[in-house]
Amino acid sequence: AVLTPWFDEYREEFMRVLSFSDHGTIDHPVAAMYVIPADVQNPVSHLEALQSQSTQLPALMQALPSGVEVMYPARDKDFPRHYVLLQDASALEAGEAADRKAADNLAAVRKAFG
Repeated sequence: AVLTPWFDEYREEFMRVLSFSDHGTIDHPVAAMYVIPADVQNPVSHLEALQSQSTQLPALMQALPSGVEVMYPARDKDFPRHYVLLQDASALEAGEAADRKAADNLAAVRKAFG
C-alpha cells in the first residue's frame, strides 16, 4: 500500500541518518530472551507468539518495496535466542503437580526449539 508518493524516499533518508554503519553492532540485536511462566498451557505457542511480535518492525523501519532494508541492513537474522520458563516461588508450594507441569512444558520447549 502506498502511503504517500514521497514516503519511501523520506523513510530511506530518515533511517540512513539514524542508523549506524554496516560494521557497527549497536544497531541490531545480538541476542534475544523470551520468558514465559512455567505453568502456561501450550508453552510453544506462547513463545512463537512472542517471536512473531518481536520480528514485526514499525512501518517506518520496514523494508522498502524494492526489498532493501533501511534500518538494519547488516543485522544477523540468526542471532542467539534463549527460551526461559520461569517458575513462580508460590508454585513450589503447589507441590509435585506444578513441578510435573513445568517439566512437561520444558520438554515441549526443548523439543520445539532445541
